Amino acid sequence: MAGSKLGGVERPEDILGFPLLDHKHTPLRWSEFAQAHGIEDFVPDRITHFGFYALVIRAAIAGQGLALVPRGLIADELDNGKLLNPKGFGFVSSHAYWLTCPLDRPRRPAMQVFLDWLLHEVNTMPPEHR
Repeated sequence: MAGSKLGGVERPEDILGFPLLDHKHTPLRWSEFAQAHGIEDFVPDRITHFGFYALVIRAAIAGQGLALVPRGLIADELDNGKLLNPKGFGFVSSHAYWLTCPLDRPRRPAMQVFLDWLLHEVNTMPPEHR
């Protein structure tokens, strides 16, 4: 969870007092967050949906609400103070991404370069960012 100019988040249930920012293709993340933190009757007053994580992040930086995004996407913003994670709240989502490619044909060189890069990035990330 990240926000910039918004304060006052001391407990996970405090999120209900703020506008929430969401990626429209991952609409259940706030519900997952609420469930992971034992927030019952999770009915937020306002959720603004964006089509890209970059827009969610920019809105959070502008102080428009609280954003729930993968930590790896905002590591720089957290490090340089543009965003903060109040009280370190977060959760491990049950959702995952899978990279697949056909086994019945040889990999193109560009695909192999991408796979090598992706594996390197994942393997060098701290476990809490994966």
